[in-house]
Amino acid sequence: MEKAVIYARQSSGSDDYSESVAVQIRNCRHLAEHSKLKVVAVFQDLNVSGKTYPEGWEALASSDHAFQSWFAMQTGSKSSRRGLGELFQTLAGVNYIIVDDITRLYRPLSRSFLEAAVNQYLIERSVRILQVKGGMLDLNQFDQQLITMLKNQINDEQIAKQRQRSIEVLNRLRDSGFMPTGVTAWGLRYLPVRKRIAVDPVKLPVIRYLFDRVDAGDSYNQIVHEVNARWGHLFRTCFWEKSLYQITSRPIYAGYQYNTAGELIKNRQWDGVVSLEQFQRVQEIMAKRREEGACPKGRGHHWMPLSGLLVCGACGSRLVSCVDDGRIAYRCKRGYFRGDNSCRGTRIMVDYDKPKLVGLLQLVRPVLPLGLAGASEGERCLFLGELRKRKMARDVFETLLTRALVRIEVYSGFVRLVPRREGVLLPDVPRFKLGRYTGFARSELARLRRHVRALTERAARTPEAPEKTRASA
Repeated sequence: MEKAVIYARQSSGSDDYSESVAVQIRNCRHLAEHSKLKVVAVFQDLNVSGKTYPEGWEALASSDHAFQSWFAMQTGSKSSRRGLGELFQTLAGVNYIIVDDITRLYRPLSRSFLEAAVNQYLIERSVRILQVKGGMLDLNQFDQQLITMLKNQINDEQIAKQRQRSIEVLNRLRDSGFMPTGVTAWGLRYLPVRKRIAVDPVKLPVIRYLFDRVDAGDSYNQIVHEVNARWGHLFRTCFWEKSLYQITSRPIYAGYQYNTAGELIKNRQWDGVVSLEQFQRVQEIMAKRREEGACPKGRGHHWMPLSGLLVCGACGSRLVSCVDDGRIAYRCKRGYFRGDNSCRGTRIMVDYDKPKLVGLLQLVRPVLPLGLAGASEGERCLFLGELRKRKMARDVFETLLTRALVRIEVYSGFVRLVPRREGVLLPDVPRFKLGRYTGFARSELARLRRHVRALTERAARTPEAPEKTRASA
């Protein structure tokens, strides 16, 4: 019995499950059973375009200027297909690839190498394509290969023309005062039957409160605290300051919208819940605050190498920077706005001037040698020279830090450093309190430094199999 593999793909949707892909696989299995083929493997790619290359073909993709130009204009981040890459690695002894149709395997892109490269790869291995919608495709036959290329090119041109016509229709609707794709503003919903916009009566007080308080000159922190205290249950995690900006900057709440030229025009689907005059006053107030709050160039900027790495151990949210007695600290913004007591203990200082305590910058210094893994010989010499200095260059510090750690989890009683290198575990570092300050004892840093030194020495002796180690906290 001849062998076959199944491949299914969907260009949009979830990364975890796709009903469309499940239907494709079921149809392919029925075709394999009818054709008396033995299915040896099933591969799939979710939420990725058919114009992307298989994983492992990055060198060819980087030299494909047509693909690179197309990908630069996309909003998605997936530049390759893992499922297709794994399929190509298991073609030994396989006679057929079963797909719903040829577009699941690839979609043509003008002047791209993808279609020709995939076809040549399958021809060299004598693998034929069996389509649920299209039948057998033997790429060794020149006429079938030519017909397939012409069909793909025609389909691509038709799709491009249809997309352009759809954009023109949507633009005409937008310029006439309609929201052609519905409404995504918080608290509003689209009524497709009546083609009208309606407001959620439960969320209406929040919208009016935001515009009224900004118009009255209240501080953003005060507004955010009040919204979380009174209506926090209406938001998935928390009402953030950026949520305030997103709501108050939308003219649809005043019954207006922007046309394709960026001009403010009246929306014809509803009248709004705030006046246009109040909306414009709020925009002026927020613009003035942004201008007054902007730091002059070269002044007021701090070095923040830990931003993006710190995570609240209580709730999992990112820690954000703040100023405490003129010093930089980090706190859980979600816990701060929601008044969550479990998150208050994660507030932590970056640096100290206390003789018995050190801060976060000193804490991560002993683990920086872990960032030497994978460095070139030139980089290694540079990094080792900087590590011997008392005060390292900032760019070297940031590079080693991002290579050494994937995140830093801050709990009320200790801090957990999570290395980027697999198989390496670091001891949790207890936090100590001295007066109103909480930091790390210098003896704990010495213990952490000895642990990292032992790890790097062991890795140097057996780099291919680093031993899992965890010191007792």
